[in-house]
Amino acid sequence: MPDKKSRSFGTIRKLKNGRFQARYNAPYSTRTNRVRISAPQSFPTIAAADSWLASEQVLIASGKWTHPKERLEIKPTKKLPTFYDFAHTWIFERTRSDGQHLKMRTRVEYERYITTGRLACFRDTPLDEFTSASIRQWYAESSRQAATQTARVYDFLKSVLKTAVEDGLIESNPCTVPGGSKASSNRETVFPTDKEIDDIIELIIPRYRDIVRIAAGGGLRFGEIIALERKDIEILYELNEAGQATDNVDGVIIRVAKEWTYSPAEGWVKSPPKSAAGIREVYIFGKDAPFIAAKALDTPAGKRLWSSPTNPLKPLSYHTFRPHWVKAREAIDQPGLRFHDLRHYAGTRYAQESGASLAEIQSYLGHSTIQAAMRYQHAGTRSMELARKAAR
Repeated sequence: MPDKKSRSFGTIRKLKNGRFQARYNAPYSTRTNRVRISAPQSFPTIAAADSWLASEQVLIASGKWTHPKERLEIKPTKKLPTFYDFAHTWIFERTRSDGQHLKMRTRVEYERYITTGRLACFRDTPLDEFTSASIRQWYAESSRQAATQTARVYDFLKSVLKTAVEDGLIESNPCTVPGGSKASSNRETVFPTDKEIDDIIELIIPRYRDIVRIAAGGGLRFGEIIALERKDIEILYELNEAGQATDNVDGVIIRVAKEWTYSPAEGWVKSPPKSAAGIREVYIFGKDAPFIAAKALDTPAGKRLWSSPTNPLKPLSYHTFRPHWVKAREAIDQPGLRFHDLRHYAGTRYAQESGASLAEIQSYLGHSTIQAAMRYQHAGTRSMELARKAAR
């Protein structure tokens, strides 16, 4: 049963949602006809409810009392912000559990949800017009098209509206879809063969071949690849019998310390990788290494390995790269192959060919948790040895 507390004037009751309801006997109540007056809204704290009761008691004592509903009707209604305005502010004010603001990559993704993504339909909806029914209908329609994406977006919507409740803008959170944040799709990661990777490298235009080599050979994300500069690549040369370096490339060390992300609101922003674990060194050996080394040697000091073909001062965008990627994947009859699947290819190959532990896979791919690395478990000081074993 909800908590109820009596006082000298009125009562305060704790509701199931954690807020408080205040009530008192109307001044015109009689012993045989008791009329209870309730506050027109609930309160976030007992103190707020108590303050409202005190103000009502003063009005009664001074003879200026009128029914709260009558006062509410003549009081100008406060216009609540639209979902877009509130969510946009939420994105830039939100902090993580460590007290830091959201990563740039996360902010960009959330902004996409509310501008052109699955929540754009609620853009102009005032916060108090959301209902559980309307959200259930939206969820049902959206999840039929993309279950996993809808679950992520729903979780974001639920968090935003939770803050609106905490701010006292709405009474309760209308996001009540059971298991709404946990849905998943049946889409399986496309795992290309070594030959298919080689074919894509051959089919894609020459300037982008090393992007595919780095993704497939080292598991870097696209944003990390386009942020690479000449100084981030160290070339390892084979040694002769005397221990002296030859002209033959043995491998490359790629130092990942940054990534580029594009935001419609802020433009291109350079930031650290997705997590602290994303700052790492990646070793690539085998047939990919000489090509990556040549690309690095052809890049002037202080310059990025890839830039926008129309503006060298800007990074290469995925929208520029994508048509060439799509053309190559369709040519090998793999229309569902995503560029991010190359990261899965690299991680799985690293796990299977080298015998790396979960912790070593986690370090190799820059995952922040062991759980993220566990998908590659089918099969430090050992990093170079393991990378050599996993070379394509």
